[in-house]
Amino acid sequence: MYVQPWTIFAGLGALDRRDLSNLIASFEATTLLSMSMDRVSDILSRFQKVGRETETTAFARRLKDAADTLFASEASERALRIRLWVKMAEALDIDASLLTLPR
Repeated sequence: MYVQPWTIFAGLGALDRRDLSNLIASFEATTLLSMSMDRVSDILSRFQKVGRETETTAFARRLKDAADTLFASEASERALRIRLWVKMAEALDIDASLLTLPR
């Protein structure tokens, strides 16, 4: 099934600021290195018994912090939508330019 890239972009218009922030944070804070470091941190906290009362992982905490920072930023929702579009286009290996609809 082929999904037209413009339909993905059109769907971004329905997202609120929190959803935009969460998705951007997912793209930007998810690297192999950072996830590996989070995992090591979780393992060390279990051995040291210095862990938190909750079962929240270091990755989940870091992702939430990144999303909260984006949410509280002064960037407009329009800028966040474009930022998310660029991240999604890179992940899908498509041209990140804003597409124009054929007439």
